[in-house]
Amino acid sequence: MCMKYTLADLIKDRGLNYVSLAKLTGYSRQTISQYIKGKRPMPYEVRSQLAKILKVEDVDVLLAKNRLLLEGGENGTTETREYFEKDLSLQLISIAFKPYSFNKRLEAVSRLMNKFSDIPYEDQKSALLRVISLPFVLGDATMTDAKYGDFLAQCATSVAACWQLNGKSQKRDDILAAYNGASAFLPSLVRIAQDSAEHRSEALKLAAQCALLKSFLAWHIKGVQEALQGSSNAVQLSNDAGDPVLAACALDTQAWAYHHAAMYKKALAAIEQVTPYLNNADIPPVVRSGLQSTLAIMRAKQGVKAADTYKAAIGAIGTETSDPGSYYTYAEILLNGVILYNTQEEYTSSLQTAEQLLNDDLTPKVLMTERARIHTLNCMTLATLRGKRRDRDKAIYYWKAAIQGARSIKSEQRFNEALVMYEIMNTIWNRDKEIKELRDFTQHW
Repeated sequence: MCMKYTLADLIKDRGLNYVSLAKLTGYSRQTISQYIKGKRPMPYEVRSQLAKILKVEDVDVLLAKNRLLLEGGENGTTETREYFEKDLSLQLISIAFKPYSFNKRLEAVSRLMNKFSDIPYEDQKSALLRVISLPFVLGDATMTDAKYGDFLAQCATSVAACWQLNGKSQKRDDILAAYNGASAFLPSLVRIAQDSAEHRSEALKLAAQCALLKSFLAWHIKGVQEALQGSSNAVQLSNDAGDPVLAACALDTQAWAYHHAAMYKKALAAIEQVTPYLNNADIPPVVRSGLQSTLAIMRAKQGVKAADTYKAAIGAIGTETSDPGSYYTYAEILLNGVILYNTQEEYTSSLQTAEQLLNDDLTPKVLMTERARIHTLNCMTLATLRGKRRDRDKAIYYWKAAIQGARSIKSEQRFNEALVMYEIMNTIWNRDKEIKELRDFTQHW
């Protein structure tokens, strides 16, 4: 299906017109025409009727193309322009029709999400999910080489939306949607890279992005083994693509996969490979700082004091680097500091760093994912249990918030971390009735 294939084209292909649609839907010809041309918002029940009549799952994306292409989109009438400006889905979809690089698409998606940050989260999520479905509605990876460019443009916008959904995720379904989107695109992208010399580089870079995101999310919804397999795939694809940013991020993800699998020497060996990238000007400062903070943790795990390495990392960035669509954010680099200080048994420093992330009521002080907030709580629980002055009440307070959060988003990684914290609490206060009663929280969903 080509880039300019619209809802009007589909109606024509089905042998229908406004008159026949009016009879089938019970609306007037004029009303149907206004709906399809975007001159009037199309109600949900009409969209559902048209989807059944036209034998498609969703007419929203094709409807968006009608408005953007037939009505002139950003250069259209004042009425159309006003409608366009108020619709997050339309504006996100329009990014797929522009000759942008992947990074520019990522930035454009991020700007739009910030622009519409005051609308309900469910509406933001719905818009992102529509964009994630874009390649399946508008494109077909089995098309000829001449059409691969259209598919890759759509896919790049969808992958950018997956990263945004990952950054904004509040529930397991959000994480799963981003994971499934990346999983669905990957085979088609690999096939395009194999079939088309012209599009090989772009397809490989997008495939590496998908593999990276899959591995990144697999810790939470699939488990460590899936994360290890995904990280190896991401490293291979990013090397094939020849992209230093992707290669460095893939090695970082692989190091964390090894770390979560308790394969600490392999984790250090993986992250040590990013050393040549730390002075690479092509890699954004926030990513370089993130890599450096991971390097500090993996070295500390092997008994090497690494606080100076971490301080250099955190000193190189500012709090403005908090785009949820980024591989690394300011919050995640601070969280790496919390992990590092726990690893080095500097528990007071760990809690002081955590205080930069969470308020007293355990809500975030800075932009961060729910997964990162729960990880911070698990780390705060550990620091409270291992510090010189154990505080039973604080440990319970942090732990309950962590286990409830992990159960809410159904993150395997965060849940397993919380289970370890509970066993430590239960060992320290093995006759404490309240702690015994907390075991009910440890039931898996």
